[in-house]
Amino acid sequence: MQKEKIKVSFAFILKNISYMIRYSYSNCRMRVIGIFIIALFSGINAANVTLFYKYAIESFERDNPLLFLLITIMVYLLIHLFNVTVSNIFTNVKFPIWDLKIKNGLSKILYDKYISIDLSDINNADFYNRYVRALNEADQRAVLILNTLQYFLSNLFSVLGIVSVVAILNPILILFSIIPVISSTFINMKITKKRFDYEMALTRENRKADYIKRIFSLPQFREEIRTHDYKELLFHKYSSSNEEIINTIKTKMPSIVRISVFGANLFSLINYSIPAVYLGWQVLDRIIDIGNFTTLLIGTGNLSSSLFYMVILIPQMAEHSLFVNNLREILEYKSSMESTEDLKIVQKEKNHSILLDNVSFRYNSSADNILKNISLRIDKGEKIALVGENGAGKSTLIKLILRLYDPQSGSMYLDEENYKDLDVSSLRKEIAVVYQDFQAFAFSIGENVLTKELGGREDEDKVWEALRESGLSTKIENLPDKLYTPLTDEFEENGISFSGGENQKLAIARAMCKDAGVIIMDEPSSSLDPLSEYDMYLQMFNMCRDKTLILISHRLYSTKMVDKIYYMESGSILECGSHEELMKQNGKYARMYHIQAEQYR
Repeated sequence: MQKEKIKVSFAFILKNISYMIRYSYSNCRMRVIGIFIIALFSGINAANVTLFYKYAIESFERDNPLLFLLITIMVYLLIHLFNVTVSNIFTNVKFPIWDLKIKNGLSKILYDKYISIDLSDINNADFYNRYVRALNEADQRAVLILNTLQYFLSNLFSVLGIVSVVAILNPILILFSIIPVISSTFINMKITKKRFDYEMALTRENRKADYIKRIFSLPQFREEIRTHDYKELLFHKYSSSNEEIINTIKTKMPSIVRISVFGANLFSLINYSIPAVYLGWQVLDRIIDIGNFTTLLIGTGNLSSSLFYMVILIPQMAEHSLFVNNLREILEYKSSMESTEDLKIVQKEKNHSILLDNVSFRYNSSADNILKNISLRIDKGEKIALVGENGAGKSTLIKLILRLYDPQSGSMYLDEENYKDLDVSSLRKEIAVVYQDFQAFAFSIGENVLTKELGGREDEDKVWEALRESGLSTKIENLPDKLYTPLTDEFEENGISFSGGENQKLAIARAMCKDAGVIIMDEPSSSLDPLSEYDMYLQMFNMCRDKTLILISHRLYSTKMVDKIYYMESGSILECGSHEELMKQNGKYARMYHIQAEQYR
C-alpha cells in the first residue's frame, strides 16, 4: 500500500473535516448541535460587549445617568451570565460524556479494522506507522476537530454580532479589521505545514522510545531483562531515540518560532494602530463622540481578533484534515480477503478436509519463496504432523491454512471449496489454534477461555468442560473466585499467574471451547516436562478424536500417534507417510527420529 504525496486544498480540507463531522453527528448528534448553540450565544454576547461601552458612556449624557448606567450594566450582566452558564454546562458537563461516546465508537471501528488488515500490509513499516497514528488519533482527533469547529463558529457568530454594530456606526472600519487578518493568514498556513512535517518526523523515534518503555512494563520481558545484561543496550536505544527527537526539535522548531513571533507582532501593530489613528482623527474633527470612539475602537479590535481566530483555525482545519485523511485511509482500507455477499459461509462441522495444490509463498520482504510447490491433502478427521528443522516453513504453512496470507501461486481448498470463495471470518471460526507462544490476557480465566464475557450458566458449563479436557479444571476449582479469577495481578490484587505449562493447558482449553472442526497444535508441549507432555498428548488426541488435527512438533515420539507425517525442509515436502512407513524409508525423518531416541537412552 504505497503512500502518495498529499496536496492540501480547500476541497481536501472540506472533504475530510465534513467526513469527521458526519461521523460525529451519526454517533452523537447532540454533540454537534451543542456547538451551534454555544456559537449562537457567543455571537449575542459579542454584540452585547461591544454595545455595553457605547451605552455606558452615553448614560452620563442622560437626565438620570446613574439609573441608565445601572440598567445598562444589568442587561449586560444578564446576557453575559446566560452565555457563560450555557457554555459551561455544555463544555464541562455534556461534552465530556458525548466525546467519550464518539471516541469509543471510533476506537471500536479501528480495532475491528485491525483484524481485517492483511498481515502483509500490517507488517509494512509505512502502513503500520499510519495505523498507529490513526489509533492514537482516535482518542483525540475527532474531539479536537469538534472543538476547532466550535471555536470557528463561535468566532463567526461573534463577527456577525460585532459587524451588526460596527456597520451601523462606521462600516469602513470593517475593512480596517480585515488587513491584519490577511497578513496573518499566509504566515499561519506556513506554520501549519512546518508543524505537520515536524510531528511526522517525530513519529518513528517516538515509537522506538515507547517500545523501550513498554519493555520495562510488559510481563513477558520481566525475567529476560533481569537475567541478561540488556540494561546498557536498552538505555542506549532509548537515549538514541531521544537524541534524534532532540535533533528534530533543534532543526525544525526554531523556524516555526521565528515565523510565529513575527506574525504575532505584525498583527498587533496593524490591528491597533490603524483604527486608533483613524478614529482619533474623527474625534478631533467632531465626526464622532467619545462613546462611539470607544465602542468602535473596541469593536474593531474584537472584530479583527475574531476574524484572526477564524482564519487561524483554517490552518488548524488543514492540519486536522491531514490526520483525518490518514484515518480515512485506514478505515476505508479494503482487504484482499474482504468479506462480500458473494462469498460462501463455512458451516460448522465436526471436521473438515483441507487440500493444498502446488502452493508457493513468499513474504513481501523476501526475495525467495518460503514455501515451494506444496501439495498435501488432509481428509476429514485425519490427524497429520508437520515436522522438520526450524525454518522449514511449517509455521508459514499454518498461516496459509488460517488464511492470514494468500499464496502467490497454487490453490487451497476447504471441503473442496476454494479458499478464495469462502468468507474468511467464518473460515477462521472453524479453525482453532494452540500457539507455542500463547498469550493470556489480563482478564478473568473464564474470559480467556471463552474469548468473551461469561453470559451465564451455559457459558460457564462450556468453559468448565474445556478446562476438564485440558487438565486445568482441578486447579481452577480450588481458587476462591474460580472462573472469575483474574489472570495476572496487573489490575486486581487477587489475580494469579500461571506457569508455562498451565498457560499451554489454558491455550488448549481455549481451542477446545471454540469447538472448531480443525485443531492446529503448534508445539503445544514446549513448556511441559516429559511426563506431563506424554499425558497431554494422550489427552489431546482423545479430545480431537472426531476432529481434523494438524500437529507441529519437534518431539517426534508424538508423531507416532498421527495418521500421516509430512517432513519439510527448506519450504518443500520431502517425505510423506505414517511413522512406520517413513521409518522403513530410512530417510531424513528416520534419521531425526533416531537422533532424538538416542538422547532419551
